[in-house]
Amino acid sequence: MPVFTSSRHVPTKSRKDMHTRRLSWLPNETVFSYCSRWHAISGHTAAHQTSRDIFQHDQVGTAHDLPTRLNYFAARFDNELGVPEEIAVKHTIVPYFLPFLSDKRRKKALRVMCGEEKAHLKYHLGILTSNQGASHPLKFCPHCVEQDTENYGTSYWHITHQLPGSAICLTHQRPLIVATDKVSGKRRFHWLLPSEAHHNCSEYDPTDISLQTSALQNVIHDFFAAGCLDDYSNHQRVSQTNLRQLLQKGFGSKRRPQSLDWNQTSKAFLSWLSHLDQCSYIDFIPDTVKKASLLLQRNLITRGSNTHPLNRLLFITWAFSSWANFEDKYAEPAKPEPQQVE
Repeated sequence: MPVFTSSRHVPTKSRKDMHTRRLSWLPNETVFSYCSRWHAISGHTAAHQTSRDIFQHDQVGTAHDLPTRLNYFAARFDNELGVPEEIAVKHTIVPYFLPFLSDKRRKKALRVMCGEEKAHLKYHLGILTSNQGASHPLKFCPHCVEQDTENYGTSYWHITHQLPGSAICLTHQRPLIVATDKVSGKRRFHWLLPSEAHHNCSEYDPTDISLQTSALQNVIHDFFAAGCLDDYSNHQRVSQTNLRQLLQKGFGSKRRPQSLDWNQTSKAFLSWLSHLDQCSYIDFIPDTVKKASLLLQRNLITRGSNTHPLNRLLFITWAFSSWANFEDKYAEPAKPEPQQVE
């Protein structure tokens, strides 16, 4: 993973036209959130004015999940908010997608975000070729909105709420609410904060959160908190680690204990997945044995295994119970590879 580097020279507006007031990052805040707060104090009457002010483009910077042209963002605020790569790693969801990618693809993705190279970012992150979809809806916790408004005078978008698969605010143990504003329609390119967001959601009772849903949320949080410098791009080793774990859990064939009983394993996986009741906006949760088997294949077969991190995390939560347990098993010395299926 490349180290943080200084921002490249980019065209900027005259300092006479720059706002002199500065905002500081709030804890766990996204780039989109910062720009939405900036828009509120900028005096701009239209979203594209703030976009052009910060990103020198009418729409590009309004991506709420994986913004590009971060070199312009950094330069606009004199690098006081960080240099481009630092901003990408600390204030967007991109670290979620990096650990299972090769070093070449990680560097490529960061160059695109930092404006040093033009390419389709979501393609290089492997998002467009996955079954989890490329849309990452804005999510917020209503209790965080109240707390943040009281503490900081404003609501804002938390990075950890935006992670694919994230469905629960771990601080308040409440289901997150999906904002509908950025999905489509005239507000798609607008700047907005959670307190301004539209939604079509009624809260779940926190007592209804299943153990499986809670476990998945903890794994997603711990995986993201571990940082993007961790490297799990050796897909063969990941697959072997996963297979050995299943054999240790008793999913081996009765006739050949070192081979996986695929049908039994798929049924057990499907049974666990059926309890992810608060994760309705995960695009792909298998609901048949055949689909569960396909998701297993993505985690157990090395060929073409550049799968979406969420597919990995669903499996890891079920098979390992925690991210720390997977890390420990992955770090164990390699052993002769067991046979995959009977």
